Order: sequence, then C-alpha cells, then structure tokens
Amino acid sequence: MKKFALGVFCFSLFITVVGFFLQTILIPIQDFDTISQEELKNIQLDLAINYPLGTGMLYVGLPLLVCSSGYLVYCYFRDRKNLKKSKTIWSIKLSFNRRDKLKRGLFLLFYVLWKGLAIRGIPSSYARYLMSYNHFGVKLLFVLLGILLFHNYLVESYQKINKIALIKIGLIVPTSIILTIGLINILLFRDLNALIFVYPSDQRTLPFVFDVLLLAPVFEEMLYRYTLIYVGEKRWLRIITAAGSLLLFTQSHIVNVNGNLFALFPYFVIGFYLTITYLRRGNIWESIVAHSFYNFVVMVAAILI
Repeated sequence: MKKFALGVFCFSLFITVVGFFLQTILIPIQDFDTISQEELKNIQLDLAINYPLGTGMLYVGLPLLVCSSGYLVYCYFRDRKNLKKSKTIWSIKLSFNRRDKLKRGLFLLFYVLWKGLAIRGIPSSYARYLMSYNHFGVKLLFVLLGILLFHNYLVESYQKINKIALIKIGLIVPTSIILTIGLINILLFRDLNALIFVYPSDQRTLPFVFDVLLLAPVFEEMLYRYTLIYVGEKRWLRIITAAGSLLLFTQSHIVNVNGNLFALFPYFVIGFYLTITYLRRGNIWESIVAHSFYNFVVMVAAILI
C-alpha cells in the first residue's frame, strides 16, 4: 500500500506541476500593482499555454497529492514508532537516510510551488503578496519550516561546531569573497571603485538588517546548500549537485541586478565560496556563519565608506 501511495504521490506531483505551468503566466508581470484582478485574469487566459487543460490537471492532481501526502506522513510516523523497537543498526541508518531525503524533497516542493506563484502570478486576491519575491514573512515561514523538518540535523551539526574554526571561517571567507570580487572587477571591468559598496539609506531598517544578517543566510543555506547538495561518497554526484546549487543560487539574485547577467558574477563568487565552505565538513552552520559575516561586512562597509 505504501508503494502504491508513493506512486500516486509522484504521479500527482507531476501532473500538478505540469498543470500549474500550463495554467499560469509564463512571463514575469511588470508593474503588477497597477493591474486589477480582472485584468490579471484576462492576461492569464491570453498568455497561459493551455488554461483549460492546466486547470483540469490541477483539479485532479491536487486532491491526489494531498491524500497521498497525508498517507505517506502517516506511514512516516508509523515507521518511526516501529523503528524505536528495532535493534538493527543498519535498518536504522537506512531509514534515517530515506527520511532525510523525504524531508529535503518536501522543503524543495514547497519552495518550487511558492516561487512559481511568486514569479508567475495567479488570479486571486493574494497574488499581490505572493508576487513579492523577497517578502520578509515568506522567508521567515520557510526558515521555520526548515527548523521543523531538519531540527535533528541542525542540533547534531551545532554540537559538532569547533568555535575557533567557526571564527576563522567568519573572517577568512568574507575577506576572500570581497578580494576576489574586487580583483575580478579591476582586471576584467577596469573598475577602480570595485570595493565601494552601495547601501541605500532607506533600506537601513531593523527588519531589513534582521533579514540580511540572520534570516536570508539561514534560508539560503538551508535551500541552496543543505537541501540541494549531496554530501555522500559519490564524488560525481557531489560535483553535479554543487554546480547546480551554485547556478541556482546565482540565478536567484538576478532581480538584484535588474536582469543583467554580467552583473551576476559577484553572486557567483559568493555562492562558490559558500559552497566550498559547506562541502568542507558538510556542516550548514559553517556556511551560515560565513554568509552572515559577509553580509555584515558589506553592510558596515556600505555605511562607513
């Protein structure tokens, strides 16, 4: 029964995702705040690939997805209860690996669905909030979801932290990022102001500072490093997932540079160093600290310079 539920889950997830992209708008909407709900509905009907088919697939896929997910969650807790009675060490390790994959998959599923809604737009009264990609509350919800799903790993990783090594990482990684970006700017773009940071004064608010120093580093490291990067024994899989994570991390900041691909290279450098930091020990706290320290250095430099 569990295998059947897993098959239904995969099938329903597939048709839900396909139906979503058939029904929704496949281009970003400019000046979203000026569009009424009725105009947004008409835009969707005109620009969607196949609105009726997509709607039908969503009507079929979403109920199946909810039902199968509920049954798999029930199986998870049932197996967890039975696992405590088991004395086989190997079966415990195998079960934890499967559980970990399921949790990462759920986190990614929620992120993909949210990002699709946030970028593409939907004809509802909530669309204006969902279209805000850098929304503070959404990041906070994902951090709380990550803590709920990955709390065992987070606690175990925190207990393994070497405080002295963590301080070194917090100093070395941000310095390396800044010097690398500055060197590339000078050599390739002949930019003598490579190390001058811009930080608009209207953004120097307490929520924004909290987002930059804590919320964004935790959210992005959970997503792009811990959830996406494989840290097992298969080297080729580590390389592929690390490269994919790096590209996705870089692409996610394209809004910050107004769509200019050439201006994305600083984020590529940042992602590269943070990826190396995470792969070094597989401890997410090290990359979180490095990320947070870098943001802090940039923020302070932008204010003082």
